[in-house]
Amino acid sequence: MTSWRDSDGDCMDTRHEVLLSASRIPATLDAGGCNVLSGEWYDPFTGQVFTDPGELDIDHMVPLEEAHGSGAHAWGSDRKRAYANDLLNAKSLIAVSASANRSKGSRGPAEWLPPNTAHHCEYVRNWTEVKHRHGLDVDDAEKAAVESVLGADIALAVRAESSGWDEIQRAPSPAVFGLGIRKQDQCSYTRQALPSDQIEVTVSILPDPNHIERKFDIFLVADLPAGLFSLDMWGNFIPFNGDIATLVPHRENIYLAQSHEISVFTGALNDELVMNLFIGYGTDSGDFVYTSAPLPLAIKE
Repeated sequence: MTSWRDSDGDCMDTRHEVLLSASRIPATLDAGGCNVLSGEWYDPFTGQVFTDPGELDIDHMVPLEEAHGSGAHAWGSDRKRAYANDLLNAKSLIAVSASANRSKGSRGPAEWLPPNTAHHCEYVRNWTEVKHRHGLDVDDAEKAAVESVLGADIALAVRAESSGWDEIQRAPSPAVFGLGIRKQDQCSYTRQALPSDQIEVTVSILPDPNHIERKFDIFLVADLPAGLFSLDMWGNFIPFNGDIATLVPHRENIYLAQSHEISVFTGALNDELVMNLFIGYGTDSGDFVYTSAPLPLAIKE
């Protein structure tokens, strides 16, 4: 594994790319535009806010040494460098307190969890997602620690997923789409909920790396017994005739440089809803990618 690199040749290495994107206010750069000098960062590990980037480290959610011992030792050098500098998955690299990051070191959830206990649930979900995304092994102690925080099987730490299909290229896409249902009193996702449950339904998009740094429209299409329906941003179901030119976006004109998550619904439906959901995106360059298979959503008794 190697140190930070400038993957896109814009003079800003991975550390400063993360600092730039994570700042809650517009970051101040040096005269050359290569280094972040100041900003405002929330550190979920400690619950603190920082304005001096010198007090921050960029944490590999799954540390390089842990990744090496979990299967990355067998990777080629290019894949190792890509993992060490993964800007595509927003969960992989985060700006955190230097002291907290150094306290974590290369330890997994069985040996270390953030001092901010309110972040434990999200932390183990993010840890598991990064391991899942890169095909890294999970040992027994790690699995037990994650499941202790989740209160459920480790498989429920990640959303249900589908690979992508590129409609323009008429070929499989490296994009990955996810659909998660989570009861608001639980840490883990669930595959089914009751109409009376207070839930949050979220979708996630890991775009094709060739499509990043563009404006995206995001589409949701429900496959119901009555037919296909676009789901707009207000939750209305609009009949869809199969022509993508007529699709109504759920979100539009979103600039994406990495993975993205959307909260689709929060609350109790109070009615049964069983459907399959297609998730897709279109870019301002004319790309169109959607789930190669729909994802099931079940709210029923």
